[in-house]
Amino acid sequence: MTADRAGPSAEPARGAAFDPPSATRRLSVAARALRRRAFCLSLALDPSFGAQGEEPVAAVRLALRLPFAHVLRPGVRHRPGTVRLPVASILMGSQARLDAVGFADAIGTLRYGSTPMAASPHVAVLREAMAHGGVLDDDALRATAYFAFARRIADVWGDYFGARTDAELVAVTRNFVEWALEDAPRVTAQSGSRAGDDVLVAHVAGTRAYQVIDGHHRVAAAIAHGATHLEVRRTWLPAESPLRTRLAERAARGGRPVLGQPLLTRDLDDAVVTANCEGRLVRMVRTVDGHLDGAGRPRFLQLGCGSGWYLAELKRRGWAVLGVDGDALEVELATTFRDLTDHEVVLGEPAELAERVAGPFDAVACLGLGRLARDARTRDEAARLLGVVERLGARTLFCDDPSRQATDGDLATLVLASTGLTRIVDLGSTDDPGPSADGSSTRLLAFSRPPDRGRAGQPAPPPAEARRRA
Repeated sequence: MTADRAGPSAEPARGAAFDPPSATRRLSVAARALRRRAFCLSLALDPSFGAQGEEPVAAVRLALRLPFAHVLRPGVRHRPGTVRLPVASILMGSQARLDAVGFADAIGTLRYGSTPMAASPHVAVLREAMAHGGVLDDDALRATAYFAFARRIADVWGDYFGARTDAELVAVTRNFVEWALEDAPRVTAQSGSRAGDDVLVAHVAGTRAYQVIDGHHRVAAAIAHGATHLEVRRTWLPAESPLRTRLAERAARGGRPVLGQPLLTRDLDDAVVTANCEGRLVRMVRTVDGHLDGAGRPRFLQLGCGSGWYLAELKRRGWAVLGVDGDALEVELATTFRDLTDHEVVLGEPAELAERVAGPFDAVACLGLGRLARDARTRDEAARLLGVVERLGARTLFCDDPSRQATDGDLATLVLASTGLTRIVDLGSTDDPGPSADGSSTRLLAFSRPPDRGRAGQPAPPPAEARRRA
């Protein structure tokens, strides 16, 4: 089950035939890898994906140990002069002598490479301390996101600025707070850059964002003290973000990232979103609102939830939400970049989910069902999904229908024959950007049970009798 689709693997884009990884894609991935390696070596960062106890590659060790390396490195690392950047454009970046991509792979999350410095653990702990008069006790320091970040790095690489134990990590955290807020000297066992050094950033290729390469703590201190712009130095070469790299690895072609649902991160500000999710949600909520009885939180299930945009939006409105998707990256995006837990977004198949959860659900979305119903090769799969919908007691089912027949088409016929959902409402064109391959307009359909009918087992009238157009 994949994003906004209902099958076990990624669906072709809007009617296109399935295209295996092309030579263009392979060349794009290879070129991206070469650019990343050149970027890392120019900054004496390890281009491999480092883990605990691993030595940097030979080129990095050489760059760090050559005579006069400290004199030569500035000219290789950054352009002459400084630039003034808004802090809103600056993201977390290089850590532990790895670029953001290598760090994300080693630490196991895409989050930090897309996190604005203003929302970083570094700034959060300073703001927490400022809210308490600049003083946090040991328990409060251990409860901060900065301590958790430091603990994770120490677990993976063996230490964080020389600190290994919880007590040492608390001391490092406290010293950072005192240095940033009270001008205390840094006393870490392995000192980083000097406090007076310029902050070094790299432009994230294809975006208006920048990553910190050197100076996370200095940037955080400036932001905590109210800075809105910073004078920084820029690297010669652009950086990659972990999120963009992962999306590029699975894209059919190179170029701008393509998303099925909006994902608002600064390193995806050039992304193309292929679905009008906002328009669908407005119609879905309007359709369901009139049927809710007000008893408890309404429940929403999405089969093929993708990166969880619908789940997050409905959760924000007070719904209890659950989604399932067969694409591990989509599930990772949902739990990393949205306010969703791994209990609300599940990696797997709908049939497995139906065995573990109980209905009924006030609304179920299976937006890719229409494409499966339209193709004779996947119609059995569509019927199996409808069996899941029926077992979980969907009161209203929302599906995209790419056919020209809409309420008289293959999808309507299959739903009415397979479930107790007997009322059809055509909610109109989805207004997705760009035309489909065959020029048809995808429409959003709502199937529901009449108020006086039971949950299941009711005979369904033929489509012409059941239809009611919006």
